[in-house]
Amino acid sequence: MEIHKPKPIHGWRDLLKEVGIIVLGVSIALAAEQAVEWAHWRNQVDGARHALAQELALNIANGAARVVTASCKEQRLDHLADVLDGASRSGVLPPLAESDVGAAAQNDWPTSTWNNVTSSDVVSHFPRNEINELGLVYQQIQMLSRLEEQELVIWADLGAMIGPGRRLDPSLDTSLHLALSRARFLDRIVAVNSGQVVQRALALALPYDDEDRRRIANTISRRRGCTRRPGFNAAAVPPRYGQAPASGILEAVRAYQKLPPYTNAK
Repeated sequence: MEIHKPKPIHGWRDLLKEVGIIVLGVSIALAAEQAVEWAHWRNQVDGARHALAQELALNIANGAARVVTASCKEQRLDHLADVLDGASRSGVLPPLAESDVGAAAQNDWPTSTWNNVTSSDVVSHFPRNEINELGLVYQQIQMLSRLEEQELVIWADLGAMIGPGRRLDPSLDTSLHLALSRARFLDRIVAVNSGQVVQRALALALPYDDEDRRRIANTISRRRGCTRRPGFNAAAVPPRYGQAPASGILEAVRAYQKLPPYTNAK
């Protein structure tokens, strides 16, 4: 094997030439490494944006549903107010079924993708303004989740109206009117914040795909328009008081009871 001996350096010109070659090589290597790293994090950010778009599409659909059903919920609360005001005058609650009273909305407001992004290194490679805007949207989404939890409790209180008909004493009258006012206030607060979430999330430069947009449009289409005005359904009126919304949950529980491990237990 032939070995080439290094050429001797003659003068500063040759030395600077050799140093320049070395510096150029190192610079090229560093630039290539940075390019590879830049491409890696760009792919990571793009993937995170797609995942966030999918998650936010679900939240946008929930928010849009609350916006389009706000007028219907006001009508429902007006009906309950009429029933309760009449009972205040007569001293007697009329027979009411669960369908006459209604229930709070129960939406899932997902935030797991956002939590994963903000707890990983990829967050530092997002533009600061984009992260700030995303953070504001998700703060509002988390607030909506908490407000809907409060709605569940308030509508459970309104469930005290469900039953076969009875005397309305002053304490029950007061508590039901308070629950009605709180339910109306929460519905309005949730509706306006939902509208803000929809507008802010859609304004983000996220890659919402056709499926995401169809999901949002279908949700609005399904929820648009009110059901018929509640009326008295004697067949559905329970025989006793102490009822609550979401009685259909009992059917789900009974279905679980027919599956393992409940069927295997001795």
